[in-house]
Amino acid sequence: MEKNSNKCAICHKTEHLKQCSSCKSIYYCGTECQLKDWPSHKPTCKKLQEAHLKREKQLRKIARKAVKCGLCGKTDHLTKTPCCDHWICDVVDDELEGKKQSLCYRNHDRYTICAAHYEAGHKGTWKNCQECRDNFLRSDYIEFSTNDYNFEKLQVPDEWKIAICSICNGDIQLGKELYRMHSSSQEGDKMVYICQRCDAYHT
Repeated sequence: MEKNSNKCAICHKTEHLKQCSSCKSIYYCGTECQLKDWPSHKPTCKKLQEAHLKREKQLRKIARKAVKCGLCGKTDHLTKTPCCDHWICDVVDDELEGKKQSLCYRNHDRYTICAAHYEAGHKGTWKNCQECRDNFLRSDYIEFSTNDYNFEKLQVPDEWKIAICSICNGDIQLGKELYRMHSSSQEGDKMVYICQRCDAYHT
């Protein structure tokens, strides 16, 4: 009968214990006790070893099922994103071009503020980063922080979804109305918005 696994199988000490390297199911305080117990432990050691390996295999199988890409749900070819430490698939087969390429990883890396924040070396979290907000056009910032390539989407305030036309000062509902952007020398080459009506009138 196997002894309590958190004590030496012979002297019952609880400190400086080491597992049996084969079955990993019984503990000894040292070589002397292990050799003394071997005649008793030998008949069950192999069975315990097989049970341990079976249990480890089951746990790995469960772990593989639990880990999946946070964007598409795939469980193969997974890696962690360097920017936010989420599981993501990094390689898929491209049947059209006959090669392997990244989709979820590529899209998150190219089209999210999360990745841009990390690559720029900004401090803090991307959701609160003023530098990121200043470096992107508002329409792009909204798109890159709310698209489906994000693990966590930004809750965009309603006032952010409106831009001001640089000509008529009217509101432009981003994502709903057509508009044009151009670089304004009067604004220090800053990109400004022009609503569809003013754009048609001045062209």
